[in-house]
Amino acid sequence: MLVSAVLVAFLSACGGGGGAAEAVVGTQTNATTSAAPTPANTLDVNATTLTLRASVAGFGDDAAFLQVRYNDKVVGALEIRATELADESIQMPVPNDGDVLEIVWVNASGVSGRAVTLDQVVVGGSTLSPLDSNVVFDRGDGLAAFDGVDVLPGQHTLTAGGALRFVLPFTGRSYAAAARSRLAADAIDAGYYVDANLGDDRNPGTIDRPWRTLARVAAVRMTSGQGIYLRCGRTWRESLSLGAAQLVDGAIIAGYGSECGTRKAVVSGADDFSGGWRKSGKVWSRTLPAGTAKITQLFMAGQALRTAQWPNADTGSSRMALIAANSTSMKSAALQASDSTSLSGKDLAGATVQVRTQPWFVETRRVLNLGNSRMELDSSTDWALEAGEGFVLQDKRWMLDAAGEFFHDTAAQRLYLIAPAAGAPTDLNTVSVEGSVRDVALALAQRSKLVVRDLAMHAAREDGLRITDAPQTRLERIEARDNMSAGVRLWQWEKIAASTPGPSITDSLVAGNGQYGIDAWHVSGAQIRRNRVLSTGTAAHHLAGVFASVAAGPGATTEDNVVDGSGYIGIRFSSLAGSVIARNTVSGYCRRLSDCGAIYTWTGRDLATAAQLSRVEGNRVLAASAQMEGAASDGREVVAGIYVDDFSRNVTVRDNQLTGMPMGIFLHNASNVIVEDNQIWLPTTVGLWASMDQLDADRSRGNVFRKNHIVPLVQAETAAGPLPKFTTSQAIWFWHFIDGEAALAADRNSFADNIVTQLQGPLAAHAWLRGPRGERHVDAVEWQTINPADPPPLRPARFAPMLATLGPELVVSGSFDTGLGPWRTYENPEGKGYALQPVASMDTCFAMCMGFTAGHPYDLLASVPFTLRTGVPHVYRWSAAMPASASALVGPPYVSREASPWDVMADGRGFVGYGPRQGAAGEVLAYETFFVPKSSDPARVNLQVETPGVQVAFSAVSVREVTAYTAAKVSDWTAVAYAPGDTARTISCAELGWAAGCAAMGLAGEPVALPLTLPAGTLRPLFRADSPYRR
Repeated sequence: MLVSAVLVAFLSACGGGGGAAEAVVGTQTNATTSAAPTPANTLDVNATTLTLRASVAGFGDDAAFLQVRYNDKVVGALEIRATELADESIQMPVPNDGDVLEIVWVNASGVSGRAVTLDQVVVGGSTLSPLDSNVVFDRGDGLAAFDGVDVLPGQHTLTAGGALRFVLPFTGRSYAAAARSRLAADAIDAGYYVDANLGDDRNPGTIDRPWRTLARVAAVRMTSGQGIYLRCGRTWRESLSLGAAQLVDGAIIAGYGSECGTRKAVVSGADDFSGGWRKSGKVWSRTLPAGTAKITQLFMAGQALRTAQWPNADTGSSRMALIAANSTSMKSAALQASDSTSLSGKDLAGATVQVRTQPWFVETRRVLNLGNSRMELDSSTDWALEAGEGFVLQDKRWMLDAAGEFFHDTAAQRLYLIAPAAGAPTDLNTVSVEGSVRDVALALAQRSKLVVRDLAMHAAREDGLRITDAPQTRLERIEARDNMSAGVRLWQWEKIAASTPGPSITDSLVAGNGQYGIDAWHVSGAQIRRNRVLSTGTAAHHLAGVFASVAAGPGATTEDNVVDGSGYIGIRFSSLAGSVIARNTVSGYCRRLSDCGAIYTWTGRDLATAAQLSRVEGNRVLAASAQMEGAASDGREVVAGIYVDDFSRNVTVRDNQLTGMPMGIFLHNASNVIVEDNQIWLPTTVGLWASMDQLDADRSRGNVFRKNHIVPLVQAETAAGPLPKFTTSQAIWFWHFIDGEAALAADRNSFADNIVTQLQGPLAAHAWLRGPRGERHVDAVEWQTINPADPPPLRPARFAPMLATLGPELVVSGSFDTGLGPWRTYENPEGKGYALQPVASMDTCFAMCMGFTAGHPYDLLASVPFTLRTGVPHVYRWSAAMPASASALVGPPYVSREASPWDVMADGRGFVGYGPRQGAAGEVLAYETFFVPKSSDPARVNLQVETPGVQVAFSAVSVREVTAYTAAKVSDWTAVAYAPGDTARTISCAELGWAAGCAAMGLAGEPVALPLTLPAGTLRPLFRADSPYRR
C-alpha cells in the first residue's frame, strides 16, 4: 500500500492541483506547480473510493508513479511496486456524469523496458476497464500526455508515459439509482434478453430470467416489435449469425443494462487460453482443446502478439527481406545470397509469405519449397515479382525466436509464445491470453431497418460485424476492435431500389482492425458519422494487405469522423452518386504502404464515362510520410493529403486544411475537378500536383485550381559531408504527357489567385513542368509569365533552414559603400557596353548599392582577389534589387580563379543552394549558396546579369568560410496548432514545444498572443517570431 508520507511528498512534487498547468509532469522530481492550491482547497470534499488494480514489470527496486487527475485537477497519487496485480486505493470526489478521470504514468521518461499493467479501476463501486469504448491513452511525457495528438485506444499495458483517460458515464452520487432506472427502461423493450454470467438457456429469455448463450439466441423466431438484448459488461466467446429465419424488419440487436456507457456487450471471436502454461527457456507453451481452429491473432493481457516470422520485426532498420532480381515467373522469387544461406535447411513448406508486389499492395501466398536460391510459391502473384520488393515469411515453429511472437501448431494442438519484452509477466498464468478462432463475431442478414447498438465485436479472424443484404440498417455506439479483416463490413449484393436510403454507422469506436475499419464500399448511400476509426492495419502483427480505415461506396456521406492510424488509405470514397466527405480529421495514414492518400478516390477506366459527382470539403488532414521499405515500383514516394486518382471526374475539393504531408492535393488522370480555398501548409514535396500520364487520350481536362494557399518548406541536412543538402518543396507540379505546358489553359487546366507564402525566402523551384518534350523547374517569376492570374509569392518573414558559423569576410568592399572601389569590370566585345551607377537610399544597402546594367550576359564585375581554403566549405552571398519596371536574371554563381583559365573554383560538388537568381520587378533577392574550393589559388567573385539592358543593384557581396552548421528542425520555428473536432483547445508556448514566454506570429506576419484558444475542429499555423532561425 502507498505510505502516506510518499503520497504527501508526491502530491507536493506534482503541485497538488491547479488545472492545465499541472500537465508539466515528466518525473516525480521535476513536476512543479508551486503556486497551485492543494486539492482540499479546490475540490468537492464529498468523497468516494477509487481502487486501481495494477502491476509493474521491469522496475527492479523502483516504482511506477501514477498521478490521479479528476477534471484536470490532481486528486491523488499511487506508487505501484507490485509485480503481480494488486489493489491500491485513494479517496477522491464523488464523480458526475461526463466527468473526466485520468491515470497518468509520470515517471516513464528516459527509461525503457518498463511496463505498467492496469487491470481495472473501481470508482464508487462501478468497475471501469481500460479497454472500454470511452477510454483513450494520450501518449507522451509532460504536456504531451494532455495534447490530444498521439491518442490511442485505451489499453491494459502501458509501455510509455501518458494519460489513460476515462469519461465517466453517469452520476457518481447515484450509482444504484442509475442502474435501476436503466434496467427499468430496458424492461419495456419487447424481445429476448441474454446474460452470459447470470443467464440460463432454460429460462424464458426475459429481462429478469435471461438466457445465457448466443446459441440459444440463434434458435429464435422473432415477431414484429421484438429485439435481442445482450447484457453489457458481459462477454460471449461464440459467434452469432442471424438471418431472415430469425429476424424481422426493424429488429433491434442491442446491449442493455447500466454498464453500456462504459462496457459494451462483447461478442468475441477469441477463445480464452489463460492458464495451463509451462515455460522452457524463454518459450511458454500449453496444449489446446482438440479441434481448435487456427489461431490467427493472439493477445496477452490485451497486447497483440505477432505470428512467428522471418526476418524478425526487431532486427533494426530492415524489417523485410528483399527479392534479389526480377523474375519471369510470378510463382518464383529470387533470394539474396545471404538470405538463401540463412534459410538453407529450414522447413519452409507451407509457410506464409507476405510480398509487397506494389507500393500499395501486399500479396499473401504459401511457400512450396526453397531451392537454388529461389522461393517457389503455391500460386502466381497478381503482380510481377521484382528486385527490391520486400517479403516476410511467417508461421513456422523455427521462426519463434523473438519477443512478442507466437506459433500455433495445429497438428499437435499446442500453442507457443515468447512474451513481449515490455510488460512480460513473471508467470504467464497470471495474465489473460486470448486467441482468435472464429471467423465472424456477429453476422446479420436479409432484413431491413435493423438497429444495432451498444455491442462490441472483438478479435475475429475475419470481420467483427458483418451486415449482408440488410438495407437501412442503423449501427449506433458500437465497438469493433482487433478483427483481422474488417471491424464493420456492410454488403448489399441483392438489387434494391436506387432510392432506398443507405445504412448508417454513428458514434462508434472501430480500432485495431487489420484491413478495414469500416468497409461500406459495397453499399450505396451509407451515412458514416461521428466515429473514431483508429489503428487500421498498423499493428506489428498486421503484415497482410491493408486497404482503408473507412471505405465509403457510391453516394456515401462521411462526416465528422476521427481517423487516426491507417496502414494505407484513411478515407476512400467513391466518385459516384454525390458522395460527400466533410469535416473529418485524418492523421497517421499511409504508415505501411504508399501511393496513398489520407482521403482518396479511384474510379478506373471501366467507370470513366459513368455519372460522377462528389465533394471533399472542410476536412483536416495532418502530417504523414511515405513508407518505402520493400517498395520497388513507381509511386513508392507518393503520399498525398487528398488524392483524386485515375479517371475520376466532377470532384469538388474545397476548404480543406492540410499540413505536413509530402503532397498536399494530387490529381492523377482526373478531369473537371475544382480545387479551391484549400490551405496546404508545409508540404514536404509539393502543394498542388496535377499529372496526366495516359497516352490514349487527354484524361486531365477542365480542372480548376483557385484561391488555394500554399506554404512550401525547405529543410536542411548537414551530417552527410562538408556541404548541406537542401530539400525544397514546391508550390505546384504540372505534368502532362501528351501536351505538356500547352495543357495549361483556361479551358483545360487553369490556375488563378493561388497564394504562395514563402517563409524561408524566395525559392528557385516554384513549379515543375513536365511533358513529352522534356521538363523544367521554374521560379515564381517564370510561373507568373505562364499563369498571370496567380499573384507573386508573399514573404512576411524569413526563417533559415540552418545556421552557419562563419569565418572572416574574404571579399573586399562587397557592400559598395564607397562606390566601385577596388572592383574591376569586364566588357564583352559582342555586347552593347555596360553601365555602372551607384544607387543610394535603398533598404537593402548599408550605404550604397552598385547598379550594374549589362550589355551582354558575359559582362561582369570582378572583386579583388582573395584566398580560399581547399576542402573546407564556404558560403557565397549577394543581395540584388530589381528595378521597379522590369524583372532580371542574375548570372549563375561564378567564383573563379583570378587568372586564366578563370575556371569556377568549386569542386565537383558544385554550388548548393535553393534560392532563385531571377527577381520580379521591384523585388530584392538575398542569394546564398555553398561550395567547397578545389584550389587555394587566388580567387575572385564575378557578378553578371543575364538580362541585358536592365539595371540590377548589387550589395552585400560576400564569401566566407563555414566552420560549423546547425540544421533547424521544423519545430524550431513553426508548429501547427490543432483543436479536436469536439472541443476547443488552449495553446501555450510549452504545448508548441517552445520556450516559456515565446513570441508567436501568424501566417501574415501578425503577432499572435499566447496562450491562444482554438475553436473546436480547427488548425492554425503559428511561427516563432523569436526563433534563432529567423532572419
